[in-house]
Amino acid sequence: MKRLLVILFVTIININAFGQNTYILGNSAESNSWFKLGVLSLDQQGRDAIIRISGGIGYNASIDQNSETLIHFRTSNGDSNDNGFYGAASFYRTGRGVLINAVRIVQINLNTWEFYANMNWFSGEGAILVCETAQGNWVKDFQKVGNPPSAGVYKDITEEFRMQAASTFNNQVAFPSGIWNNGGNVGLGTTTPQSRLDVNGDIRASQTLLIGKNVQINDEGDHVYISCKGPENRFVFYGNNQWQAITCGALQSSENIQVDGNLKVGGNVGIGVTSPQHKLDVKGTICADEVLVKAVDWADYVFDKNYKLRDLTEVNSFIEENKHLPEVPTASEVKEKGINLVDMQVTLLKKVEEMTLYILAQEKKMKEMQARLDKLESGKEN
Repeated sequence: MKRLLVILFVTIININAFGQNTYILGNSAESNSWFKLGVLSLDQQGRDAIIRISGGIGYNASIDQNSETLIHFRTSNGDSNDNGFYGAASFYRTGRGVLINAVRIVQINLNTWEFYANMNWFSGEGAILVCETAQGNWVKDFQKVGNPPSAGVYKDITEEFRMQAASTFNNQVAFPSGIWNNGGNVGLGTTTPQSRLDVNGDIRASQTLLIGKNVQINDEGDHVYISCKGPENRFVFYGNNQWQAITCGALQSSENIQVDGNLKVGGNVGIGVTSPQHKLDVKGTICADEVLVKAVDWADYVFDKNYKLRDLTEVNSFIEENKHLPEVPTASEVKEKGINLVDMQVTLLKKVEEMTLYILAQEKKMKEMQARLDKLESGKEN
């Protein structure tokens, strides 16, 4: 009996040393509202207090209603503060139900704080609050307040972690602003994930990122590799109500990339060129079965009656002096700047049409001369 008393005495001493006190919290009844939980007195210099709340969100004997919330509060060093708030706090939730939605701490002075919580309905008559602190004191003051104080210095503390098993209420594992909802979706930075993994922010993987069975994404140095291990090595995109496919690592050894459908590029495309200056900039030979060129100003104006055709003597003088036809670029200009195919085709057609006019003019003169010659020959015979 004496031994039992000694053990009981030592246990009581340890409980008091750790400053753990258990209270009947009170019932939140048929409303979702803000409640004042109580007042904590705790000195500065990094003192800690843990407030644990256990209750439910209903009055039936159902595990789906069980909910636990832990609030960890710590004082400052009497000097550093967060906008005048001389403390730091966070809260954590477990269980299938959600009893505490939000927590606000109002600073009365550097050593006194009021705790408020937004609670769901029917926490239960036997809901408990446990305060653990080695240097402070907790005074229960459970009462409905409608809204917590918003004047003076206060802090709405952050929920750091939430873990809730499957139930008719929730199915969640949550980090700040992240949630795993009833459909099994995981959200990081979002509370309403729409996909199996829904991330509001950047994603970083130190090794290969696998997508499905066939797609791998990884990087080496300055390069990013996207590999498709499917039998056709094909990436398929959906747009304009139809499927579009890009085949990489083509089926034939001579092919490296294949596009099934239309390909639209907003900027310049370079083939063998690192800095393309044109819509299509190619260093090398282009082979095509057919090339369609659209010209705005074709050279048919040469046949207009008002067109002034150069005199052949003038053309001859120009050639002797410049060593090329008028309006045709020189060999050095072509070597330096290249040629515009449309402009060159128009120029060549112009020269052909001018040549046709010269020939027709010469033929006319020849016919006139032939007629005169025939007339002379006819006079001699008579």
